[in-house]
Order: sequence, then structure tokens, then C-alpha cells
Amino acid sequence: MKDRTYVALGDSITAYRNNVKVYMEWLLEERETLGFRRMINNGIGGWNTLHLLDKLEERCLQHQPQFISIMLGTNDHAIYKGKEEPAVSLDQFKFNLCEIVRQIRVSAHERGNAAPYILLMSPPFIVTETNSAGTQASQTRLLNYVRAVHEMSVELDTGYLDVNAITAEATLHDGQLYRDNYTDQNDGVHLNSAGQKWLVPFIRQICIEQRA
Repeated sequence: MKDRTYVALGDSITAYRNNVKVYMEWLLEERETLGFRRMINNGIGGWNTLHLLDKLEERCLQHQPQFISIMLGTNDHAIYKGKEEPAVSLDQFKFNLCEIVRQIRVSAHERGNAAPYILLMSPPFIVTETNSAGTQASQTRLLNYVRAVHEMSVELDTGYLDVNAITAEATLHDGQLYRDNYTDQNDGVHLNSAGQKWLVPFIRQICIEQRA
């Protein structure tokens, strides 16, 4: 099983960032133990599910991975300056996730490969506020997207990791503590190295379970 490829998909919380050791970097240190030949981080800053759906071949399918993690929802739920609704509605979000999973499985079948393991991850806890750019973030609204990820994981028979619960419970839902100690540049959104490290043992365990 050491010829396996892992592709991580997501937004800027997954993507490589300056001065932050993201969860894929922690996991890369254990690549051989986890049984992967290649581990590809294809998180892209600013992306939501519409972006991923549009670029799925380029960012994922062409690599023919055996293990795929998807963590999106933060940008989908955001209400940007001058807008009154989230960037991606909840119904559209669910449809996009369903279509992403469907296309992954169809692609594997058409290429003569076994269906890959897909891990749907809920977006992390977020501090409720309007930032300097006028973007409205809301943990209450985000929880609707978190529930949608779980619902889709059950409906589509994928893996599931509740990153929102992991990150919220680590600081007892204390937004100020979370912002000051576990987000990059104290922005209340992007996990810093310490926050990213919270995810590692959970993903590691799933990788090991799927290695057999």
C-alpha cells in the first residue's frame, strides 16, 4: 500500500502559508508510516466549494489519489462586503459536496481504479465578527454548514471529521482565547501552527486505519 497518494483539498486553512505549519506538513513527517508515496496539499486561499468543483480535475482527479480529504465551508458561509447572503447558499453547498464526491468516484471508475477513501472535514471554529474588509463571519451560521458536511458524509458514505468541534472544544468555545492563541495573526479564522496541530492525531488515525 506504499504507492498510495493523498490529496488534501480546501481553502487557506489547508493551504501552505508563511510562518504556519499546516496539518499536512505535520503529516508529511510521517509519510512512510502512514503508507503514502505522495502527499499533495492542494488547498487554495479564498476557495469555496464552487471553486473546487470547477477545478476538480486539475486539483485532484489527475493525481488518481487513494485518499482525499476535503475541508471547505469557511468561505462558503461568509457574507462579503456589499452582500446580504452567504457566498454559497447552504443548499448549493450541499449540492456541490455531493457533486464533488460523485465526480471523484466516477473518475476513479472510468480510470479503472478502486474508489478512493474520501474524508469530509467540517470547517474549523470561527470568531463571530465583521473584519476590516467588511466580511461577516458567524460561528452560528457556520454550524449550519458543519451539519451539512456531516449529513453529506452519512448520505454519501464517506469518512467524517468534525474539525469545528475539535477546535471549539479545545478552547471551550472561548472566542478570545481561540483568536489570541490559536489563529494566525490573531484573525479569529486561520489556524496557526498550534491550532493546526490539534487536527493531526485525528487525521493520522484515520490514515492508519485506511492503510490496511
